[in-house]
Amino acid sequence: MIEIVEEEISFENLKLYENIPASYLVQSRIVLDGLDLGKKGLTDLKESLEEPWIKDYDLIDGQGPSRWASQFDLSNWGLLTVSDKDRLIGGAVIAFQSEGVLMLEGRGDMVTIFDIRVHPLNRRTGIGRLLFAEAGRWAKSRGCITMKIETQDVNVNACRFYAAMGCELGAINREAYTSLPKEIQLLWYKKLL
Repeated sequence: MIEIVEEEISFENLKLYENIPASYLVQSRIVLDGLDLGKKGLTDLKESLEEPWIKDYDLIDGQGPSRWASQFDLSNWGLLTVSDKDRLIGGAVIAFQSEGVLMLEGRGDMVTIFDIRVHPLNRRTGIGRLLFAEAGRWAKSRGCITMKIETQDVNVNACRFYAAMGCELGAINREAYTSLPKEIQLLWYKKLL
């Protein structure tokens, strides 16, 4: 039986959380030409890439969970984890009422899933769905009405996941990543009412 636990946001817990791999093989991208905002279903809207690569969010400067406390006030954030015996196999970090997190748009009724990850050996087992649902409950308990999630056009599985979770594509930002020119930012929104 899978149990989701809310952990204290601490350097030690984020360091343990960071041990869950966040990397994946980029083999394709979402085709954005003609894609409507508000799109919920992404079926065959992808194109294969000639040169696949491994993307690891934790290797991008300043992005690893153990470095977040030096960039943000984490006092209102949430950390949800899933373990199998003594090994963390999944988790989600939720940012809420945190100055400096631009994704929150200065709103007190919005959360962002800042990070969600499932160990590669445990992907496609329903753990991500459970974490997403629990993040929604966590947000609602704090009076939030909207959840916002950022991903990229090269993370096809994540895009399909968020669409399957009932999120709507709310923004496409082709200029968001100056240091990652091969990627386009996609912002997903989920109403929590």
